[in-house]
Amino acid sequence: MPDVIKYVHPLEQPTLTADFQDVLPAADSTLNNIGSGSTVTIVDSSGTDADAKLFSKTRTSKTLLVTLKNLVDGEEYTITFLGQGTTSTLRFVKTYLILVRTSLVGEF
Repeated sequence: MPDVIKYVHPLEQPTLTADFQDVLPAADSTLNNIGSGSTVTIVDSSGTDADAKLFSKTRTSKTLLVTLKNLVDGEEYTITFLGQGTTSTLRFVKTYLILVRTSLVGEF
């Protein structure tokens, strides 16, 4: 089950933020850099790597941010943020499900 489900228009370039402050131990003042313990990955609805949709990846103290681009209408993307504490080296995952739609049809 994803932590966040978000509807996005295909023309948008949204920036998504995963904040790990609520799960990191007090000993960790920051996350490891992306590529050095922390990561951001994306797959489409078929499970295929969609890394080309990630425009930028950034780490600030206890958050990971990513900007998306070139989203396809009707597609669903799963973004996995893996944050690793610099001191504890504990790893935590936050998952976002992005539903790309120009319009919504049907009932909820």
